[in-house]
Amino acid sequence: MKEKIAIVGIGCVFPDAMDFTEYWRNIVEGKDSVRDISGKFWEASDFYDADPKAPDKFYTTNGATVDDVEFDSMEFGISPMVMQSTSSEQLFSLIAARQALIDAGLYGKNAKAFNKEKTGVIISAPTGKNAFELSHRSEAPKIHQILTNNGIPKDVADRVVEKYKSTLSEWTEDNNPGYIPNVVAGRIANRFDLGGISCSVDAACASSLASLKFAVDELQNGNCDVMLAGGANLDVSATAFTSFCKTPAISKKGKITPFDATADGMILGDGVGIVVLKRLSDAKRDGDKIYAVVRGVGSSGDGRAKSIYAPSKEGQIRALRRAYEDAQVEPESIGLIEAHGTGTAAGDACEISAISEVYHKNNNSRDTIIGSVKSQIGHLRMSAGVAGFIKVALALHEKVLPPSINVEKPNKVLLDSNLCVLPKPKAWIVNENQPIRRAAVSAFGFGGTNYHVVLEEAKNDYAEAYRVTQTAMGVMFSAKTKEELVA
Repeated sequence: MKEKIAIVGIGCVFPDAMDFTEYWRNIVEGKDSVRDISGKFWEASDFYDADPKAPDKFYTTNGATVDDVEFDSMEFGISPMVMQSTSSEQLFSLIAARQALIDAGLYGKNAKAFNKEKTGVIISAPTGKNAFELSHRSEAPKIHQILTNNGIPKDVADRVVEKYKSTLSEWTEDNNPGYIPNVVAGRIANRFDLGGISCSVDAACASSLASLKFAVDELQNGNCDVMLAGGANLDVSATAFTSFCKTPAISKKGKITPFDATADGMILGDGVGIVVLKRLSDAKRDGDKIYAVVRGVGSSGDGRAKSIYAPSKEGQIRALRRAYEDAQVEPESIGLIEAHGTGTAAGDACEISAISEVYHKNNNSRDTIIGSVKSQIGHLRMSAGVAGFIKVALALHEKVLPPSINVEKPNKVLLDSNLCVLPKPKAWIVNENQPIRRAAVSAFGFGGTNYHVVLEEAKNDYAEAYRVTQTAMGVMFSAKTKEELVA
């Protein structure tokens, strides 16, 4: 049997969450981080049109974005000049990687010794937005020609084009590495002096679970002893909104409602998440705090499906069955499923149908919880999988079944299944039927790529409180007068 993999460190920056403790609190409290984001990256007056067919426009201004962060470029070995040519994914990933390494006890004061030569980084990320801005400079000759062909004097056309180019970044020797996806992993490896595998993977919206799969493989094969894995996606540009509205994949009502009867599409979100992984035996040997254990990973392609974009039930079933075969556990032992759950009617129905077929429960009990954190933070695309993965790991660690919001009327496929959505969090109680807490997370991507990961709780003894967030405590105040008590 392949060795289990321990999650020993977590780092993330998600909407309304600067670290994983804030992220978990938002999940448990059912916080909705989707809001109108116009004016921050683009003006609604330039791009919004309620008509989905309006050329070069998009029909919603709602999204979920990360907050601004302080970034000391010199701390990470990046000069201020290079910063201007560096994608936000690279910068935010450095912050999340540092969080994860500190959390794992591998960075900072009193850090544990570890073999950096056998520590790798696999991060999924898109091409940086600055690449598109730089490509606009190549349009300058065309703009100049259009102006002069329409009777504009050459000297005026020259000035207009120069004004246009002045609004764009200039080409430098730092631009190319500044937007290449693989350099996201490369900067982490460079800054923290990690000599194991370093690369980026692309499986569309399943990318960050793909990075986790390959990281698990590196550990189980013995190529690395420590792995950083995850994903980064920080793009809610006008280009991204237009692209997804023309697909059309974005909700016309401006709200993402996975598994609800009114679900009509996703909402774009931003975020970066990175976890530190070790072989379970090594984590126990090193006395690490273990959030959860990866038991198995399954992946598949859709093959010749009906469409390169449409979800494939058969493809998803292959990934699920391979995951449970790899994990050597029965699907019925799973108490929580973090679904891909994009909030599209066809996608949600397909996913529920695939899960139901693999789980083949014949009784009427609804003892498997299904949810999607996209209902709270939108669809993070290349970092969507790791957002769900971190949610599940923390649920196992905290022994809490988290809610999934925005389900007022469950869709018919869900009602006909043995799955249910929790409107409120509840304690995760074990019993004879499910003596061990286990969970699973799915991520599927355009192009017909599917990933499913099986996790279970870690059996650990702690000298200190294990919860990442404290429970409520009673506090008594006393005073001689009402005024003194208020003060």
